[in-house]
Amino acid sequence: MLVFALMSASAQSEVGAQTTDLVAGPALPKTAADWRHAAILDIDAAYQLSLENHPGTYDPVNPDFLKNLKGAKEYGLSLAVKVVDAAGYVAATQGFNVRIHDGHAGMSHKLDASLLPKVRWPGFITVWRGDALYVYAAETGGPSVGAEVLACDGKPIKQIISTNVFGFQGRSDEAGHWWVRAPRVFLDRGNPFLVLPKRCQFSLNGKRSQHSLVWKALSQQASKWRTESYNGEQLEVGMSEPRKKLFWLAMPTFAPDEKQREAYRLMLKGLGEHRQKFLEADAVVLDLRQNQGGSSEWSES
Repeated sequence: MLVFALMSASAQSEVGAQTTDLVAGPALPKTAADWRHAAILDIDAAYQLSLENHPGTYDPVNPDFLKNLKGAKEYGLSLAVKVVDAAGYVAATQGFNVRIHDGHAGMSHKLDASLLPKVRWPGFITVWRGDALYVYAAETGGPSVGAEVLACDGKPIKQIISTNVFGFQGRSDEAGHWWVRAPRVFLDRGNPFLVLPKRCQFSLNGKRSQHSLVWKALSQQASKWRTESYNGEQLEVGMSEPRKKLFWLAMPTFAPDEKQREAYRLMLKGLGEHRQKFLEADAVVLDLRQNQGGSSEWSES
């Protein structure tokens, strides 16, 4: 991942810069024109650096990389020329990233949260399950918990997710990204290139309802619900057999402490010693709830 922290935002006409200026970092844009200039320069730089350094450029079995990279630049710049603030800068760079269609290519920012709009929500949190979006939790007066979100403003919810979410983050052809990212359709981060849903249709037990959305600052309760919705329950590292021929392997972290490492060693030992049981099992569940990734080096020791 190429990282750009507004590296061109304060680009000066002088080629050289004082060492003290480099240590302090670039000055942030102050005007709409400055933000627009920064977005254009940084997207162009990200394209050039990716073209020259990313393995995809030279990979004969990845012929779409160069085409995607060129398309990403064109789209990113089409947004960059409309940028007037930090939120627009972020959205334009995200639009560039997503069209490369490569999880290890793109640019990111290190803008302080104070420069960006406060996150807003419409009073309910959703989750993607199977092939649909459902209400996970809601404030009083909101849609019913468990209700499926069918459409908003006359458009199927999947279409809105594809435009408003996957148009700027993630990869819609990967099922896992729907689980993680689709619910963000009801989180507003100030992207100026989106049209937020205004009125949505829901269905629960065959009964349909409609609710007008009122967007407001994300509350502590909303943040708690959101974390619970995608993290789920956390189990201790280890293996259990809830019922005969059903084995449950809890792996809530890949950045374990020593106690958890020992639990992993015991679990792996059990897998090796009782291999036939697992081959004959009805199911072996890998429980990755709460797992946010980590290093693989510890597992090689």
